[in-house]
Amino acid sequence: MEVDDDPRRGFTGAGVPQEYAIHGIYGVGVHVTGPDTAVEFAANHLGAREGLAEGDRFALEAGRSGLGGAVELVVNRTDGPGTWIYGAGTIHHFAWNADNLKNQDELKFEIEGAGYTDLSELRDRKYFKSIYVRSPGGALFELAVTHNEGGWDCDESPQELGKRFQLPDQFESRRDEILGRLEPIDI
Repeated sequence: MEVDDDPRRGFTGAGVPQEYAIHGIYGVGVHVTGPDTAVEFAANHLGAREGLAEGDRFALEAGRSGLGGAVELVVNRTDGPGTWIYGAGTIHHFAWNADNLKNQDELKFEIEGAGYTDLSELRDRKYFKSIYVRSPGGALFELAVTHNEGGWDCDESPQELGKRFQLPDQFESRRDEILGRLEPIDI
């Protein structure tokens, strides 16, 4: 979607001219099996604000108003429900910024208290800490705290970010296997 009043400047490296540069995301679309409980869940427990509804599409807004905060729920009753395992060939889930660990814990307590018990325990992902929750519409959401101790540069300096393939410690023993599955990138 093109947004004419987008103040962000896109990345023009690798021969991409400014008029085609990606500025960021406008929002996300989420397939759900039914709209009512999914909209209520996002509005009551994840801070989303209800917007327009058109047929089987429901627009929500999350976080600050503007770019990057659009969440569109699309009713899809033909696909099977998602699982807790990896989603090959598709985006598996997206994350809501829980801001800090105290807020993340309070959100989990609130969601469980409302009867939604399909939540994970806290997962330390090295660069962020997350809790995962299966929404009543079937979508998997992550409640993440991304600016915890260490952060994105905990294993390399800001000048080196992205130059080496980094893995969380629990996957380091499988480095060769994981790298063997990736297609090479020519720069």
